[in-house]
Amino acid sequence: MTNQYEIRPISDKEFGKFSETSARAFGFDQDAGYLSLKKSYFDFDRTLAVIHNNGIVGGCVSSKYLLNIPGNQANVAAISDVSVLPNHRRKGLLTKMMRSQLLDLHDRGELFAALWAEESPIYGRFGYGIGSLHENWIIHRQNNAFNTRINDNGIVEYIDQTKIEELLPKIYKNATTDVPAVIQRPEMYWKVISEDFESKRNNESKMQHVIYRLDKDIKGYASYRTVSEGISIHELMATDLNSTVGLWRFCLDMDLRLQAQIYRRPLDDILPMLLIDPGKLSRTIKEGLWLRLLNVQKALELRKYSLETRLVLKVIDSFCDWNNQTFELHASDNENLCTPSSLKPDICISASDLASVYLGTIKFSTLLKCGRIQIETDTAVLKADMMFSYKHAPWSPFYF
Repeated sequence: MTNQYEIRPISDKEFGKFSETSARAFGFDQDAGYLSLKKSYFDFDRTLAVIHNNGIVGGCVSSKYLLNIPGNQANVAAISDVSVLPNHRRKGLLTKMMRSQLLDLHDRGELFAALWAEESPIYGRFGYGIGSLHENWIIHRQNNAFNTRINDNGIVEYIDQTKIEELLPKIYKNATTDVPAVIQRPEMYWKVISEDFESKRNNESKMQHVIYRLDKDIKGYASYRTVSEGISIHELMATDLNSTVGLWRFCLDMDLRLQAQIYRRPLDDILPMLLIDPGKLSRTIKEGLWLRLLNVQKALELRKYSLETRLVLKVIDSFCDWNNQTFELHASDNENLCTPSSLKPDICISASDLASVYLGTIKFSTLLKCGRIQIETDTAVLKADMMFSYKHAPWSPFYF
């Protein structure tokens, strides 16, 4: 027996042990069907495992997906399966693993990393910040009347699971175009939805899927489960007002369902304003995606800004020290330019907080009120808030 730990990628033969460690750390049972599907898409070159006495005691993996940022799209390293077994915690293993992973991703030339955090306090110290927020809702049937009437010539149809991969991805893409923090759902996860594994149901019914059709065009879809006297609406995507209202009314008017529980809706969703009595909608704000800027200079150049101006930012990044410097950002409608600078900074900000303002999730002025940033002038904060604002609230409907 030894106290030595090694961090390295795994081979395909170690996939079972890697998955077993993750399941044990998170406290869930493995699903053979899901694991078989997951393995067929697994990028072993992007894994890291903590090895101790020839066994896997922790690990993580990244997958390359496509992330919406204001006015643009970029590849993002989607991080999952981050785990350390309980009997190996408090030894600095997660920190070592995160440092190894972020260095590897930076060496690959990737600009962003993103993950869903089971525990909020963990990832800020690694430079991750809250990249999106969403709302979970509960509404009782007697309170769900709308104040909006539409000319509803569309029809709602159930679709078979075999049609999911053919019909839904296009609607998802069209409904989320230009919405920051949206990650385009990859092929594997559409297969997960169509397979509807028992382990993913959380004691609810099989997932049902309906589409909203107007003539030959499919304008939206909704995916829901039923439980007891309620309905759980897991996803509703629509491309115009008619399909939005039509799908909500279909779900909320369902017979025998006295209460609707609705998950992961954007902060600027129109449903509350469709209701006659929006005060009866129970709303809980939750954190969504956590974002990490791996290359601050290139990331700042890549997004669209709402104000053409200059801003000098001093970034404090002790975890990825190549970002730990001052940058001069010139924002323009044509092309942004961001360069290292020796100028006096307008704003001094941590890497974690920069990630939170990058997509427009949090305002610089909010961070100032919390004492989390230092400023040269009040006008710098107003300018930064205007620059980083965007027409859509960041939203992350895809949980990976």
